[in-house]
Amino acid sequence: MSGIYSYSGYETWLHKLDPRTKLTFTICYLILAFVLPSPLLIAGLPISTPLLMFLAMVLVIWFVARIPPARYLAFLVYLIPIVAGIAFAHTFFLNPCPCFAETTPILRSASVDGFLKGLDIGFRIAAMGVAFLLFSFTTEPFTWGLSMYKAGLPYKAAFMFAFGMRFYPLLQEEFMTIRDALKARGSDLLNGLNPVRLIRGMSITAIPLGLGALHRSQNIALSMELRGFSFPEETGVQRQLFRDIRMRPLDWALTSLCLIVLLGAIVLRLSGFWG
Repeated sequence: MSGIYSYSGYETWLHKLDPRTKLTFTICYLILAFVLPSPLLIAGLPISTPLLMFLAMVLVIWFVARIPPARYLAFLVYLIPIVAGIAFAHTFFLNPCPCFAETTPILRSASVDGFLKGLDIGFRIAAMGVAFLLFSFTTEPFTWGLSMYKAGLPYKAAFMFAFGMRFYPLLQEEFMTIRDALKARGSDLLNGLNPVRLIRGMSITAIPLGLGALHRSQNIALSMELRGFSFPEETGVQRQLFRDIRMRPLDWALTSLCLIVLLGAIVLRLSGFWG
């Protein structure tokens, strides 16, 4: 089972885009989730704009990047209580009426505006998570670090970005190993959906997970130094890269399009066109 936020390795045009292009798209997408008006009236029914953006991103990952939702189903399941909790808090506690039904005791204090606002906030968070899923699924960590280095960052800083992107899936692999070890010993603390048992299981796995991550990071650091990671900086020799990465015309076109759409949305929002 592959981890969430790990590179998928498929060969699509989305995978072949420069990481800087995908990063620009991700940032513009996140800002648009907060800038675009919400809710939208579709056939007289108010629909949360971040919800539509969330569903659109899931479809892009599925049909363009060829990664089905089953690949990150656990991530989607974890989003449900987050969105539901935010919507519940805004519906019953944080916003005034008009309410759903004045005559029904349960719905008498349930705010319609609060429900819609809660959905907006919850699905903005969901849209952010899915947008980063798209970036991580289609971007190889080494290519990401190399693109940051070509953009002007020092090599060590760029490598830190790439290593951080690679290290999170390694933590997931470590967690799955601990979960399987507990399961082999007859413990199901990490296999159910009971939040109390999951919290207890996470507390048990925290120490071995941290020690395993520390041991793995020490081994990686030692391997890097044995391969001369700091040699160019210490000796003044120019670092040689065996792989080159460049922005292609498609990258420039998509980056420009994303910035133009974002700028237009901000101007319309500040001008009061969307209220």
